Amino acid sequence: GIIVDPVKILKNYLRTWFVLDLAVCGPDWISTFVEIYSTDFTNDPGGVNRLLRSLRVVRTIRLLRLVKLKRILATIKDRITSEAVFILLNIGRLIGLLLLVNHFIASAWYLLGSIVSNNWVDAFSMRKEQASLGYRYSTSLHWSLTQFTPASMDVQPQNVFERFFSIMVLIAGLVLFSSFISSITGSMSQLRNMKADK
Repeated sequence: GIIVDPVKILKNYLRTWFVLDLAVCGPDWISTFVEIYSTDFTNDPGGVNRLLRSLRVVRTIRLLRLVKLKRILATIKDRITSEAVFILLNIGRLIGLLLLVNHFIASAWYLLGSIVSNNWVDAFSMRKEQASLGYRYSTSLHWSLTQFTPASMDVQPQNVFERFFSIMVLIAGLVLFSSFISSITGSMSQLRNMKADK
């Protein structure tokens, strides 16, 4: 049954996830506290800055939350009883994964264009002063998605580094998108077979 007693819930939380949550949130609390009260330490700004930098390193512990997320997703997966819903969630997961990969590629594409000379960012007027963040991001994401599909767009590499990056993304996209299409096709076939069996 479901436990609703707050004392039991608190004891269970303290035994299981409290230490992880404290490790994840603690550095933020300390950093906020130090920033609020740093006016008292104006005589030693270097010491405060060193402390803040070391706390930023500790923030990488936030990745431990993925352990918690994995457990929650496994619990949700165990509670799904309909095979059709499970297949549809799997398709959604694949689409989300594809978008996540494209997000990272788009970010790397924009970064590359920002740090090399004679780049696509300047050629297509995509500097901060020239275009909004939304337009710059959507253009980079659009470019990334076109590398995975047989689509095209106006943004093209303008130098050797961008051309090499584009080729590498195209090769990776060929493999990843083929795998994605194969998985989607298999899932859709399963759904069709389930409907035919009914």
